[in-house]
Amino acid sequence: MHGLGNDFLVLVLVSQHAHVQPKHAKLWGDRNTGIGFDQLLIVEAPSSPDVDFRYRIFNADGSEVEQCGNGARCFARFVQDKRLTVKKSIRVETKGGIIELNIRPDGQVTVDMGPPRLAPAEIPFQAEREALSYEIEVNG
Repeated sequence: MHGLGNDFLVLVLVSQHAHVQPKHAKLWGDRNTGIGFDQLLIVEAPSSPDVDFRYRIFNADGSEVEQCGNGARCFARFVQDKRLTVKKSIRVETKGGIIELNIRPDGQVTVDMGPPRLAPAEIPFQAEREALSYEIEVNG
């Protein structure tokens, strides 16, 4: 799948189990020797009755991340297109918490990812204090 320039590999583990590790995402995500993708999206059964799915996200470098807006929109379309749900409002458990995905009548997906976290220690981002903007040095 792809959304706004990001491409995703979606793996469904709702009714079966696999222990996906960062090394797998790194191997599969390599564009020269693997399938190639920006992120691996994993659809899992929920761990709580108040959510519809659990959703894990790995970058192509193998790092697991908390959220991805484009990935969440693709996730919503995927679970509906594959008839894993008929709901138009989907509650999903992520590493960063529960998010709400809403499929509009025109097929577009909106995502409520909660309030933004701006404190450097929560992002994580090394800064002396929270600010409205930051200067970033780029080496190389």
